[in-house]
Amino acid sequence: NLNSLPNSTINMYSYSKLSGGEANARAHLGNPGNGMSYDLLFGGRFAELEEYLAYSLDLQRANSRVLGNDQFLTRNWFYGAQIGGALKYDYKRFHAGALGKVAVGQTQQNIAIAGSRTSFQNGVQSGTASNGFVYALPSNSGMHNQSAFAVIPEVQFRLGFDITDYLQLYAGYDYFYWSSVIRPGRSEEH
Repeated sequence: NLNSLPNSTINMYSYSKLSGGEANARAHLGNPGNGMSYDLLFGGRFAELEEYLAYSLDLQRANSRVLGNDQFLTRNWFYGAQIGGALKYDYKRFHAGALGKVAVGQTQQNIAIAGSRTSFQNGVQSGTASNGFVYALPSNSGMHNQSAFAVIPEVQFRLGFDITDYLQLYAGYDYFYWSSVIRPGRSEEH
């Protein structure tokens, strides 16, 4: 209950960054550009997910003050092989397509956990600053690494229209799932 912390400040900061790449060989079947066509693909995939979560608390009461913070940084790297297929239909200036692929490989998971707490009494630091605060404790702080088997399926749907011979308008939907990642909100257990 935040009402029980009348002279306090809570700050939170977080970010999430997902990036990756792939290299594939494709085999075209059917009649691309006119009617139905099919593609088969195989290759390799790389994905990276980096997330950061930090919060700090400045709790002030009568003659005492507590400053504390917890920080969690997670990095996940996936390396694997993938296979997939695509289906495309072209009719004059209209296009519709679907692509499905699945990558299987390994995720390297890294977690950095840190926290601190400093107490003041009558404006003077009381005792020494301690490692750890609420979830980042001395027992789980530091760097932790592990590897895990992972699967990344991806599905794409697209609809398109040729405005001119050189300009196309597309709308689509992508679904991407990564089966094994470590996230900041779950890393306090390490």
